Amino acid sequence: MAPYANTYSAVAPEMMYASPEYVPAQYAYPEAYPVYEQETSGNSSNVAMLAVAGAVVGGAIGYMTKQSGKAAQKRAGVARAGSPEMKAMLLYSTTTGNTETAAGYIADATGLEAVDIGDASVDDIKAADSLIIGAPTWHTGADSERSGTAWDEFLYGDLTGIDLKGKKVAIFGMGDQAGYADNYCDAMDELATCFEKQGATIVGAWSTDGYDHEESKSVRGDNFVGCAFDEDNQPDESEDRAKKWVDQIKGEGIAI
Repeated sequence: MAPYANTYSAVAPEMMYASPEYVPAQYAYPEAYPVYEQETSGNSSNVAMLAVAGAVVGGAIGYMTKQSGKAAQKRAGVARAGSPEMKAMLLYSTTTGNTETAAGYIADATGLEAVDIGDASVDDIKAADSLIIGAPTWHTGADSERSGTAWDEFLYGDLTGIDLKGKKVAIFGMGDQAGYADNYCDAMDELATCFEKQGATIVGAWSTDGYDHEESKSVRGDNFVGCAFDEDNQPDESEDRAKKWVDQIKGEGIAI
């Protein structure tokens, strides 16, 4: 038996050096000195050879680990960059479909999806930077629950547990100036009052010029608290009102 046979047999070939396809050029073992072609006659030579082989394997493993770490960091960065950001939500509810029509005009002007408040997620509402909300007036003259829609339950239920400090809210409403001239768009005021109680800042006041009604709880000073629509008597005005109002609330801090 060769005097150093045990030394060679104790180390498997793959432990002596890494496969060239996985080892970068700067860590590759010099071709002029292949490990298996070395003739040695002393323990010191064998020890030296094993040390070199170990360094090669260690260097290759370290290189691959470093590259893997960089790849993981890059993937994480892409995931963060692609995370969706919640901006404004467009919420409404309707009885006859007229408020849904107005919400559609606002959706077209903003690029937002109009969502019925009865289908909206409380978590999404909490996450939104700002809100655009609209309701019809159904229970005329009432002090509360004026919309006759899913808003009535939400305003005095889920909303009371939501902190809206720092959020801006723009309101729109639907009414009938001829049939209900004394209570035109009253529900807008109820929306504003309930959201203000939770800390929201109401924006989007709209001039009363161009309307023909007697009274409205939603008038503050010379303006409505939000944009008033009337699909029964002024349907041709609705789309243009929506566009102008959306431009206005963008300038007042509604994130779209």
